[in-house]
Amino acid sequence: MVAGDFTLAVAAVLIVFMIVYVHVSSSFLACVTMYQIIMSLPVGALFYRRLFLIDFFDFVHILVVYLVLGIGADDVFVLVDTFRHLSDEHLPADGGLHSDEELAALLQSTLVRSGQAIFSTSFTTTVAFLSQSVSDIMPLRTCGYYAATCIIMNYLFTMLFTPSALIIYHKRLEGKRCCCPSPTLRQEPLPGGERVGRRSKSLAKDGCMKWLLETIYIPAMRKQVCGVRVFALGVVAVMMATAAQGFCFALQLTPPTKAETWLPKDHMHWGVSEFWSNHFYEGGHAGYSVITFTWGIEGADTAGFEPYRPSKNPPTAKFDPSFDITTAEAQAEILDVCAKMQTLACDLEGCEGYGHTLMMSSTSKAYSCFLEDMQQYRVDVMGRPSSEPLPTGAGFLEELQQFVQADPSVQYSSKVCRADYGYDVGFIDGQLKYVSVKLRSRLALSTPYSSGIEVRDMIQDFVRGRQGGAPSGLKSMRFNAGGMFSFYDSAAQMVMALFSGISIAFPLAFVALLVSTRNWIVSVYAVSCVGGIVACVLGFCKSAMGWGLGIAEAVAGVIVIGYSVDYVVHLAHVYCEASKKGHQTRDARATFAVRNMGSTIFAGAVTTAGSAFVMFFCGGFHVLQQDGDADLHHDHVLVLVLDGALHRPSMANRPAGNMW
Repeated sequence: MVAGDFTLAVAAVLIVFMIVYVHVSSSFLACVTMYQIIMSLPVGALFYRRLFLIDFFDFVHILVVYLVLGIGADDVFVLVDTFRHLSDEHLPADGGLHSDEELAALLQSTLVRSGQAIFSTSFTTTVAFLSQSVSDIMPLRTCGYYAATCIIMNYLFTMLFTPSALIIYHKRLEGKRCCCPSPTLRQEPLPGGERVGRRSKSLAKDGCMKWLLETIYIPAMRKQVCGVRVFALGVVAVMMATAAQGFCFALQLTPPTKAETWLPKDHMHWGVSEFWSNHFYEGGHAGYSVITFTWGIEGADTAGFEPYRPSKNPPTAKFDPSFDITTAEAQAEILDVCAKMQTLACDLEGCEGYGHTLMMSSTSKAYSCFLEDMQQYRVDVMGRPSSEPLPTGAGFLEELQQFVQADPSVQYSSKVCRADYGYDVGFIDGQLKYVSVKLRSRLALSTPYSSGIEVRDMIQDFVRGRQGGAPSGLKSMRFNAGGMFSFYDSAAQMVMALFSGISIAFPLAFVALLVSTRNWIVSVYAVSCVGGIVACVLGFCKSAMGWGLGIAEAVAGVIVIGYSVDYVVHLAHVYCEASKKGHQTRDARATFAVRNMGSTIFAGAVTTAGSAFVMFFCGGFHVLQQDGDADLHHDHVLVLVLDGALHRPSMANRPAGNMW
C-alpha cells in the first residue's frame, strides 16, 4: 500500500509543474524549477547518508517529497517574480534586451532583495524540522534530518542554479513559445509596442490573482469611511476571531480517545479481523491484551546496536545477576503476585467489559502462573502430597526443568491465557535466567492512548509496590503488554515532539524575522500570525474533524510551522524593504508588499496545496478476486492457523491451486 501511495508523488510533480508553468509563463523556467526541486531529493539523500551516516529510510520520509515540492516552488517564485519586477522598473528604452552590465545589476538587486527572504524562510523551515532531532522516535528524528537537508539543498540550487536559468531565459527565450534555448541571442525588442503594453503584459502573466489584488483587494483595504479603514479593520477582526477560536479548540486537544486508523475500512486487514471475531469462538478474548510480569531481566544490552540500522546487531536481554527463585521467600513472592494480580482492581475507562478487576472475567482460566501449575503437576503426575512445599536450591531447578520439558500447558491452562512454559521459564544454556507470569486483561488491543495510559500507570504502581518488598533476588520485576505500552510511549513522544518543535522553532523564527526585517514590531506581528495559523490548523482537527492529538496531527503541527513562516516572512521582509524604494507611510509599504508578493505567495500556497492534494487518494487497496479454480495471487495469500480442536474443512473437492 505504501509503495502504491508513493507513486502518487508523480501526480504531485505534474500538478506542481502545471502551476509553476502557469505562474512563470515559461515552460523552460518550469522545467528548470522542477529539475532542481527533484534533484534536491537525491542530493539531500547523499548528504543524509554520508554526512549524518544514516541509512534508515521509512515511509514517513516519503512526506519530504510533498514538502520540498511546495517549498521549492515558493523559493523560485520569489526569485523569478523579484527579477521580473525589477526588470519592469528598469526597462530599456526600446523594450528589448538589457545589456550585460544592466543584467548584472538586475541580478545583484534581485539576489539582495529576495535572497535574504528566501534564506529566512529556508532557515526557519529547516529549524522547524531540525527541532525533531530531540525526539526519541528514530523515524521522526531521521525524517527531520532528511527534510532539513533537502530544504538546504533546495535553497542552494535556487540561489546558484536559478539565476543562471533566468539569464538564459531573458537572453534567448523571453517572448518566444519554444521551451529550448535558442543557439543565438534574442536581438529584437519584445512584442507589445509601448512600455505601457509591456507592463500590461507583465500583469497579465501574473494572472487572475494579480488582477484581484490590484482591482479588489488593495482598493478595499485602502477604502476609508469617515477616516476609518472599515474593510481593513473588518479583516483584522475576523482573523483575530478565527485565531481565537483556533487557540480555543487547540487547547482542548487531548490524546486520541479512539484507536487511530491507518487503513481504509475495506482493507483486507479489517476483513480478516471481522472474519476472526465472527467465526472463531475464542475471538472474544483475542481482542484483549495479555499482561506479562517478568523477573530476571534488567533491561536491554545495546552494545553494538546501531540505532539507524535497527535490524543489525539488535539489543539483547540484559539479565539480572542477582536473580534467584530457589529460596522459599522468592517462591512465596511469585505465588503472592499470581494471587494478587487476579484480584487487582481496575475501574478505569481502559478496562472494558464486566467486572472490576484487571484480569478478564471468564469461565476459563484467564491467567498463567508456572509455579501454581508446577505445584499441581507434582501432585497429579509425580504423586507428591499437596501439602508438601516446593523444593529449594538445586533440587527446585531440577524439578522446574523437568516440568518445563514435560510441557503440560494444555492441561493446566486455557485458550483464554495459554501457557508457554518454554517461553515463560527462561532456561538458557542450562541456567535459569528469567521467569514470567501473565493474565488476560480487560485492556482491549484497540484502546487509545488517553485511556490506556491510565491502565499502564496503574499496573506500574502495582509493580513498584511489589518491588519495594520483594526478596533481593526478585527486585528486577518488569511488565509488558505485548507492545501496547511501548506504542503509548511512542505516541507520547510524538506529541512531545510537536511541543518541542514549537518551543524551538518559534523563538528562532522570531530571531530570523528580526534579522530580516530589522523591525521588532513587524517581527512580533509576524510570529503572532504564525502562531495563529498553527493554532487554527490544530483547532480545525478538533472542531471540524473531531480528531485527537495523535501521531498524524503532531507531524502536521511541525510541518505547518515551516510553511506558515515562509509566507509571513516574505510579506514582512518586502514591507520593510519598501522604505528603501521611497514608500514611507504604512499604507504605501503595505500596498508595495502586496503588489510584489501577493501573487507570489498565492502561487506558493497553490503549489503546496496541489502537491498535498494527491494525498487525499492515499490508502488505496488491491481487491482479491478469484476466478473459478484460479490460484490465489501471491501478494494476497491469507494464512489461517487453525486450532486442533476446531473442525477442519474437508480437503476433498478443493481446487488443486488452493491450499487451506
